[in-house]
Amino acid sequence: MPPWAVAYASRESRESSWEHMPTWAPSQIRTRSTVGWSVWMPDRPSNRAPSFRGCRTSSPRASEAMRRNHSRDTKAELLLRRTLWQAGMRFRIHGDLPGRPDVVITGHRVAVFCDGDFWHGRDWARRRAMLLRGSNSKYWVAKILANRKRDRINTHALSRLGWTVVRLWETDITAYPDAAAQVVLEAVEARAARRSDER
Repeated sequence: MPPWAVAYASRESRESSWEHMPTWAPSQIRTRSTVGWSVWMPDRPSNRAPSFRGCRTSSPRASEAMRRNHSRDTKAELLLRRTLWQAGMRFRIHGDLPGRPDVVITGHRVAVFCDGDFWHGRDWARRRAMLLRGSNSKYWVAKILANRKRDRINTHALSRLGWTVVRLWETDITAYPDAAAQVVLEAVEARAARRSDER
């Protein structure tokens, strides 16, 4: 198994109740399945994002790089969709669900998120230390912490609605698109098997 395979499973579990949930490990990428678990969820999560007001861009180059970031239809999303389509999987995009998943397989109730490494805080301890040494550190740390909190809330909300949630890192998708697609396909197969057992 390649070293990146367990990256998502170890994603700061100490900060959340994910630590106490089972690890669902398909053959290639390890991720979490939270279906059927009763998890804590705040009654009124704050949707207020940290404000950039009062901050200055560190350089014109950095500002231009941030402007080129897309919130949807990213390279990783498009690559994953294309790979799933070639494998015969049909899906919807950005469904009307908590967190607006990037890929929604409605028939099997599988929701897939392609999480950007920077925006969703991959290797958070190391990334946070780097941000604290850079410009506008207070804003960026608060922004990414808010994103990570929102990820947990949306995952829990989907779980309570009976969805299987698959979260993949964008660099894993771009480096190993077939393995990333296989994770989704195995999640679908697991749902299908469970449904047949319940009949």
